[in-house]
Amino acid sequence: MKPHPAVLLLALLIALAPGSAGAYNILALDMGGYWNNLADQYFGAVPGYGTPGQTGERWYTMVRPADLAAVDLDDYDVFLVQSGFTDDWVLERATVALDALSAKRAEIEQFVAAGRGLVAWSQPFPDGAASACDWAPVSIESEGIHHENAVEIAEAAHPIVQGSADASLSGWQSSWHGWFTHHDPRLSTVVRTGDYGIDDPRTGRSLTLAGAYGAGGCGRMVFSMQDPDYHAYQQAPASDDAAVFIRSSLDWAAQPCEPIPEPGTLALLALGLGGGALRRIRRSRRAPSAIG
Repeated sequence: MKPHPAVLLLALLIALAPGSAGAYNILALDMGGYWNNLADQYFGAVPGYGTPGQTGERWYTMVRPADLAAVDLDDYDVFLVQSGFTDDWVLERATVALDALSAKRAEIEQFVAAGRGLVAWSQPFPDGAASACDWAPVSIESEGIHHENAVEIAEAAHPIVQGSADASLSGWQSSWHGWFTHHDPRLSTVVRTGDYGIDDPRTGRSLTLAGAYGAGGCGRMVFSMQDPDYHAYQQAPASDDAAVFIRSSLDWAAQPCEPIPEPGTLALLALGLGGGALRRIRRSRRAPSAIG
């Protein structure tokens, strides 16, 4: 006998419902910017490595580009690639960091495909030039650099912009530094540049992308041409607008999910097992070895 449609709908809603942001570990790559220390960004993370299980806690470990090759990404829940450009030019330290990312591409792809999170802020590029993000699991290209302030939320229901508004993402002096000219269809535009006039090429361009990756769509990715890490450092404690955006993006990327089951499995889960069976049980991770 086929399960009643109402049963299937209930099970589907359980499968798709977001859980509370659990404790998680962030690996943050130092791109060479003086603002790259997460302790100075005031979004609610603490240094060190924690054991998941206590709701709401965020731990972070900083890694230098020279040490990235030796890091086991699987020890972490989110890989955070910080912004790293200064004065419109690619710095030597940022170039080294980009090279380290490119060398780690296969592992980054496997990490996200396995259901982990990736968050990347504005990347360094020469003034006015296009940039292909060759280390990312998906194809994306950007154009920059700009120093502009008008920002609009294009997908208001998306979790990464919960707590944010057009006004809170705008007016950072500067709020954005380029836009995406191409992106993989698995990514959608969550935030776009503001209205500079109907014929102005700056109007309505893709500014922040988010999407799923891997089996069942459990890997989560965020790419932005905003640099909230710099502005959380620069403007705190007077304003936490940038910190809110950082926190929401990381929390969403770190949130565990479960692939949507087949209809028959949905019915069984709804009737007997309930929503708890749909949550991924995280394995207890060993603390990673010290990173210099």
